[in-house]
Amino acid sequence: MLGPITGRTIDRLTLRRDGASPPLMRGQSRLKVSISVAPFASIDEASPRFAENRTEPAVIVFDATVNLPAAPRLPHRNAAGWTAPDVVTIPFSTGFRYDGGVLCIELEGEPAPGNTSTWWPIDCESDGIQGTRTVIGQGCGPVPATPSATVAERSLRAGATPELLHVTTSDAASLLGLAIQPLSVPIDLTPFGAPGCVLHVAPDVAVPVGVRGNHLGRGIGSARCALHIPNGPASLGATLYVQWFDATPQGLAVSNGLRLDVAAAPAWLDAAMVSSVPVASGALPDSGRLDVGVMPVVQLGLQ
Repeated sequence: MLGPITGRTIDRLTLRRDGASPPLMRGQSRLKVSISVAPFASIDEASPRFAENRTEPAVIVFDATVNLPAAPRLPHRNAAGWTAPDVVTIPFSTGFRYDGGVLCIELEGEPAPGNTSTWWPIDCESDGIQGTRTVIGQGCGPVPATPSATVAERSLRAGATPELLHVTTSDAASLLGLAIQPLSVPIDLTPFGAPGCVLHVAPDVAVPVGVRGNHLGRGIGSARCALHIPNGPASLGATLYVQWFDATPQGLAVSNGLRLDVAAAPAWLDAAMVSSVPVASGALPDSGRLDVGVMPVVQLGLQ
């Protein structure tokens, strides 16, 4: 879809706000923008590892502070336009000549000192393809969340990296169980010292996952695990079963079960996006969440 700009030089990038957001505060962000052509011929080969999507050395086209305008609430999500205060334009200090291939644009940003804006979300376009999530039974234990285990259906698609989420106590030791089939007859765990707990999934694979946070000072945290789905015909329409297991000071607890059905259709939007947030040290991680058939809404300025 970038054929018409082949041989042209990209000299600026304009991002549009997400019109579904509440009023946005004025602020500043330190931003670095790098551009390269990916080392693969098809977006189907996009990776959740940032470095595997760029050709080194990438061209740093911008590295400075950008101003984020204050913007009022809009009547509906699609009301954002391409004029102030709905946009942020990034003028490149170095232009990038595009001669074909999979274009990789990488943005690294952080709040500037004294920034007063809590966020300035960017609009994204999606092809709308998604899988399905079916809750099986209910969880047990000291956290009353219902369901305590979940995942975003839009991320259940071939090539994507869905983040499996489980709400539990902040002092729990959690284990993620994955299986290709559920138990034909669920097992009551009361005889094993876990009254009210039911086993729905006998794991084919078990992954220990750390619990983060202590939300609202109430001893509640979350366990999160990113699961990359291979991008290929075998993944289309595939089914996976999930259940979390917790060892807590109060005893054994389990989450509800989940049946995850990957979308049967491949992406038709020829784009992908990898996103992440800084780790505790403030540094960006080596990998992030890969969404396929999704991209930021942008305008490329051309010479």
